[in-house]
Amino acid sequence: MDISSKKDIWDPLSVIKSRLLNQALLVGCILAAATFVFALAFSDYYYNTVGYYLDIISIGSLFGIYLFRHKAPLKVRILFTVFAAVLLFTSSTFQYGTISTQKTLIALIPFLSILVFDFKKTLLIFGGVMAMYFLVAYLYINGTLTYQPGPDFNSWITLWVISGLVMIIVGLVITLLVNNYNKEISAVLQDLQTTTEKLELRDQQRIEHLKEKNIMIQEIHHRVKNNLAVVSGLLQLQMTAINDEKLTLAMQKSVNRILSIAKVHQMLYESEDFNKIPFKEYVEELANVI
Repeated sequence: MDISSKKDIWDPLSVIKSRLLNQALLVGCILAAATFVFALAFSDYYYNTVGYYLDIISIGSLFGIYLFRHKAPLKVRILFTVFAAVLLFTSSTFQYGTISTQKTLIALIPFLSILVFDFKKTLLIFGGVMAMYFLVAYLYINGTLTYQPGPDFNSWITLWVISGLVMIIVGLVITLLVNNYNKEISAVLQDLQTTTEKLELRDQQRIEHLKEKNIMIQEIHHRVKNNLAVVSGLLQLQMTAINDEKLTLAMQKSVNRILSIAKVHQMLYESEDFNKIPFKEYVEELANVI
């Protein structure tokens, strides 16, 4: 299991997001590097431009995030990934304007941000990127920036290939994230269902054991009650054969003591609280019995 911080250990959802981000980073690093090499090899205009250096920084950031994926917290990795995507998007927009080959990267920015940030922060990040986009658009409109290679951009095979590669990158990354996310969530739900079933089975077993214990306790109470009644009855039977008044009085006191014990026992097992009995009720019932 890929765990990047102590906080992720106690947050299964963060662990899932961390796995997915690392997988997407690996795919993104490979495809971004391949696109960079292709653009460098087949485009004379690309080398030594502002976009060229921005792309180097962004691709280097992606590789750095992936290398330190086990040490950096999830939010830090998301921030750097979004930063790299913004740089790639900015460099391409700055160079090519509306025919930017990497415009589809804009879809990754809110998608990655919402993984760890709330809705308002995600909108803030996305709004900042769009503000930059409209700033570049304004610079192109008023003539501050111009598209250097010329207006016949549709005949440029390089632009078509790079655009296709970027679309493939974005499509693969989003598909990979969503597909693996669904699998991970399904696995978590399955584990939760299995755990719930085990807990229900264990609770059912405990209920059965509790019922058995209650039956045994009731049986013990009945036996104690019957034994006390038998002893009391034997003493009363014996009293009928004694003519000595003092001895009869002594035996009657013993019978009364046994009856008081039996009454306490009866009130205890009939009560929900075994720690105490209502003393007034006990005295009244005991007096009636005696």
